[in-house]
Amino acid sequence: MTRAVVAVAVGLAASGCATTLESTSARTLAPGAYELTGALGATTAALPDGDSSGALPLIAIGVRRGVADGVDVGAKLSPTGAQLDVKLQLRRADRGWSLAVAPGAGYLFPVLASVLTAELPLLAGYTFAGGHELVLATTATALIGPYDRADFDVMLGGSVGFAWRMSARWKVMPEVTATRTVRDPVWGAGGGIALLRSL
Repeated sequence: MTRAVVAVAVGLAASGCATTLESTSARTLAPGAYELTGALGATTAALPDGDSSGALPLIAIGVRRGVADGVDVGAKLSPTGAQLDVKLQLRRADRGWSLAVAPGAGYLFPVLASVLTAELPLLAGYTFAGGHELVLATTATALIGPYDRADFDVMLGGSVGFAWRMSARWKVMPEVTATRTVRDPVWGAGGGIALLRSL
């Protein structure tokens, strides 16, 4: 592939997986509780020589369900891919810092190439009075498939989001992100806003 096509492919990979927008809390849902998510944003990828994917739209919907104390499961769907994950609570606080991991796996629909993903996000969230939460995330994602000149790479990423609780059931969460592939460096950046509804 040409370097420009590589940038587009990695940009699409970023727009299809949770590395771009986590759109979730560092606290798991209570058993039996549901949360619906819709997110809009944009992502881009760039190579050191100046080739770029340009801005690519990011649209995603998701659902989470609490399955046990300290455990919930989630699914996301976007025009470029789908993902499943399990969030495990490491530390929980109603006020202050909470920690969780959310290992997941996904599939990027074959736009330029079919790519499987396996990722491990670490979520750290600080909950304020009123239930607002600052969420910091770091993620390592394995990209498995011919999106580039080899069939495997690792994408490292981070994001910062703030979940503003508008009511007992509604939250709005703006986020910004950055990513970088390891084997053949491609830098990515994105941002967007998610609307979350508790059921």
